[in-house]
Amino acid sequence: MDHGNHLWLFFTLVFGIIALPGMDMAFVLSNALAGGRKSGLFAVVGIVVGGMCHVLAASLGVHG
Repeated sequence: MDHGNHLWLFFTLVFGIIALPGMDMAFVLSNALAGGRKSGLFAVVGIVVGGMCHVLAASLGVHG
């Protein structure tokens, strides 16, 4: 099967995932609006650290 025929669907889905803001963006925006730039940056740092913890747990084979 030639998967190149379905490449347009892949690009459409990836664009939708990247272009549409998710819950993390809403969290950062609400923190920045309520507490200012510093609060927004702390929210970003928290999201990044949480993502790093998930990657570390996955790489160690932790099942949830």
